Amino acid sequence: MSTIRVGVGLALTGRHGGRRYSPLPTELSSEQAWVWADLLTGTLWYYANKPAFKVGFADPKTRALAYRFVCERGEPQYLIRDSAGMQPIMDEISLMGGTFEPKGEVEEQPYFLIHWPSGEGCLPIKP
Repeated sequence: MSTIRVGVGLALTGRHGGRRYSPLPTELSSEQAWVWADLLTGTLWYYANKPAFKVGFADPKTRALAYRFVCERGEPQYLIRDSAGMQPIMDEISLMGGTFEPKGEVEEQPYFLIHWPSGEGCLPIKP
């Protein structure tokens, strides 16, 4: 019996296409978790019913507003480095004071918990 991997934790097995699903890591599947990604956004939604956001399409000021909005809500933010285009986003977050805690992999792509500086509220918005 062979197994074919077709998406985030989804595997088709057996002759009749029976499905076995391994959910996302608990921290990512939480309703409070915000996920910033590129190529895996559609996969996360289709296979795991998890919204993820393509922040690369926004300008830096809009991204900063989104990060601040989530930070002020006290909800965790994760970034999946699923394309080369996510590295400039990570560099930008670092310049805003964010740091990255490696947490694991999704579809063989590393993901990180973003930590923002404390003491002055959430991050300042710098266009």
